[in-house]
Amino acid sequence: MKRRSLLKGLALSAMMPCGITPVRAQPASTRYVFAHYMVAWPRGGTDAGVEDYLAEFGEAMARGIDGFALNCGGWSASEPMYKARVLQMYEAAERLGGAFKLFVSADGNAQNELPDIVRTTSGLKAQLKQGGKPVLSAYGLGGRDAARCESLMREANRLGAWFIPHFSPSSGEATIGEEQAAEIAARSTSADGYFFFGAGAPPDALARSTTLLSSTFRRIGKTFMTSVTPYYRGLSNGTNYRAFETDGFSGMAKEWQAAIESGANWVQIVTWNDWAESTYVAPIGSTSKAHVYNNRFGELLNHTAYLDASRYYIAWFKTGARPVIESDAFYYFYRLHPVDLRTDMARALVDPSAVPPRSLAPLTARVHVTALMTRRATLTVTCGANRAVFELVEGVNEVSMPSAPGRPHFEIVRNNAVVLQKTGEVAITQTDFSGAFNYFSGSSGSTGAVEQQFRRGTHHGRPRNTQGPAGNSSGTACGHRQHHPRSSGCRESTDDRGDPAQDGGLQHHARRTTRRTHKAAPCRGEREGDCPGALPESRDWRHLERPRPAPQVDYRKRGRRPVSCGLVDWERQLWDIRHGARVGPHLSFRPITPASVSLRSHLLRTSA
Repeated sequence: MKRRSLLKGLALSAMMPCGITPVRAQPASTRYVFAHYMVAWPRGGTDAGVEDYLAEFGEAMARGIDGFALNCGGWSASEPMYKARVLQMYEAAERLGGAFKLFVSADGNAQNELPDIVRTTSGLKAQLKQGGKPVLSAYGLGGRDAARCESLMREANRLGAWFIPHFSPSSGEATIGEEQAAEIAARSTSADGYFFFGAGAPPDALARSTTLLSSTFRRIGKTFMTSVTPYYRGLSNGTNYRAFETDGFSGMAKEWQAAIESGANWVQIVTWNDWAESTYVAPIGSTSKAHVYNNRFGELLNHTAYLDASRYYIAWFKTGARPVIESDAFYYFYRLHPVDLRTDMARALVDPSAVPPRSLAPLTARVHVTALMTRRATLTVTCGANRAVFELVEGVNEVSMPSAPGRPHFEIVRNNAVVLQKTGEVAITQTDFSGAFNYFSGSSGSTGAVEQQFRRGTHHGRPRNTQGPAGNSSGTACGHRQHHPRSSGCRESTDDRGDPAQDGGLQHHARRTTRRTHKAAPCRGEREGDCPGALPESRDWRHLERPRPAPQVDYRKRGRRPVSCGLVDWERQLWDIRHGARVGPHLSFRPITPASVSLRSHLLRTSA
């Protein structure tokens, strides 16, 4: 091992450009989670304003995201629209009193205007800083010109920026091996860190790249920002029509676990709103489908469950310990049409979306479920004539079954009582290819934040890299895996909802039974707002003071603090602030600080 480390060190030294003084930077100590924001395509459209951006910031903060990396393909001289929108976004973020940070990620022509970018943003209150310097990033720095890439890094250094760019190794970025990692590290001597954009590869390859790059940059003492991606599929009417199978949320979970286990410093969700490549996690204003920004993106499908399911991993990444799940929840993912080549070729000639994208591995026609359970339970999934039963354990469970035409129905039972149920908002069909092989997602509640779903465990004193594998997994014919939060410090509930899994962290194999039925389960619990504590999707936050449709005490009339329904309940938090109660960890997973209270203060002002 010592010889191997020596050889790697010699390789890094040999690849270092002559005459370059390495930037001596300490790795970032705070674990941040950002999202990659495409400034070219705001959800609010071409006329998006401060209030539109503020709404998006609030939705991101509710899931634990600390800020946005603002992807700019131009700036002032080339495309002044970028600079104008970025200034509006900084103005919106300043209203949150420092709780939400921004930094520019220069792409394309914007890399020609680094001086004006740094000069414009460095003094703004919402600008993210490290060591007193404004943080600056980039995508594809210098293109394929390594000399220009190095020149731009030195320029950013002279400008006083804390620079953490992305650039590709000479062999391309599809697969990062030890040779590519060494090259990237050697070429980062003038930067403060490195950003691995990822996205365009299978999840397993992205997870391996994260592990390797994280180890490499930890060895040279620089910050490493990795990425996690929900799904990737280029536009069917473009030149990048390819896809990478993620098996619902499973692929994104692998990438999260790689970031956690490898000790990456920062994570960037790629992306918040890239409508073209389907990597978006932003709420689209609908629980089913919507046209956003431009009709050329087609009919976008709801991806918010990727964001909500990530809340568990965001909390885990930031604290270094598995969160304790305090309420049951599940998230489902499925395509809306067949994925094989048995398509109507006559239709395919006039409808490009009916033609499957290029893919390294076959795309799947399955209904995927990620379930977060407080106790053992049974999940029954009915989809058309198909029905499958899964035995779930405490922790994170990932299951799947073959899809069929119809609206999938999900029901979770514990101790002979239904605890959660939901019917998918959109039906699977044989002929409607408007989804263009994208994934549709949904959740057991409305697509809201899930802060209240987790709490801190009592095992937080353990170092973040000594926890072992991030969730033991085992596979069966039905593709069922569970990740267990079991450790000596985990809280044991004393209610009568069933015995906890007495596994001591061992692997569990699911018991699945499948049979054909002629009649699907009835649709129950599918209305929006079935979970009274969920945060509805809307740009207007004033609705947060309205009473929920569930049978809940109207605390404003009775003067009583509302009861939690398991998910985040902003009314309870607003009530606590107004009535002088302590806003503490019992209301939010993260420790409450003056900065994080600022969003609640803003809600008070706007909802009054």
